[in-house]
Amino acid sequence: MWKFKAPAKINLFLDVIRRRDDGYHELATLMQKVSLFDELEYEEAPVFSISSSDPDLDREADGNLVTRMYRLLLECGVKLPGLKVRLRKNIPIGAGMGGGSSDAGTFLMSLEKELGIRIPGPARQWICRETGADVSFFAGPATSAWATGIGDQIEPVEITGRFPLLILKPYFPLSTAEVYHALTCGPVPESQVVALVEALNSEDWNGISLNLYNELEQAAESVRPEIRKYRALVSRMCLGPVMMSGSGSAFFGFRPKEIYFSPCQDYALYRVNFL
Repeated sequence: MWKFKAPAKINLFLDVIRRRDDGYHELATLMQKVSLFDELEYEEAPVFSISSSDPDLDREADGNLVTRMYRLLLECGVKLPGLKVRLRKNIPIGAGMGGGSSDAGTFLMSLEKELGIRIPGPARQWICRETGADVSFFAGPATSAWATGIGDQIEPVEITGRFPLLILKPYFPLSTAEVYHALTCGPVPESQVVALVEALNSEDWNGISLNLYNELEQAAESVRPEIRKYRALVSRMCLGPVMMSGSGSAFFGFRPKEIYFSPCQDYALYRVNFL
């Protein structure tokens, strides 16, 4: 049996450039892996199957990204045995933290490591892109990366700090499709990202606060206006800046206080660090 950990991510910068004809959006985003993990284990079996600790997860349909990854590998002629896969979900679903994409990307890297499969670069990139927009980031070793295209063009970025964060996930998920539908795109200069990375590496909190950016946050508020109260709650729990991750509904805050409000049924709290 093989066991692996699949990390969550946050978006430190996210600018949506335009909607493409295929329905995807082109974006520019700075992604950071953090120390919240799904657990993935599998063993050889007569046929492929997958089960999850989360009963709401679509286990067998193509909507499960691990299943989609496995099928695409077979379609590309990769020789794979049947596998019995088990997922322990710790990364919240519908949070903008990339749990499904991480499961699929980690699954691919584990197959390459443990089963010795080899996929030519262009085919590997295509498989990752067809599986899901963020899968390419999780299918590589970089812990921080600048992603463009639909999130599939990855350029590693060096961020030296291992910042502690507090993540708050409201009780409800947010639909990525609904948030993007509510979005009005506006240009943001790429130089802001350079300033953000420099601020992170020098722990310049004023620079970090000024340059964190998520264009989807306003759109998310128009879909679920009540998320404003969760942003305000995180702000009271942290000394540093706060921002929504991805298309939401999770918020992350820098420099969490030692004492903060007790969790309740309204939300879940996670203390994590940059990887």
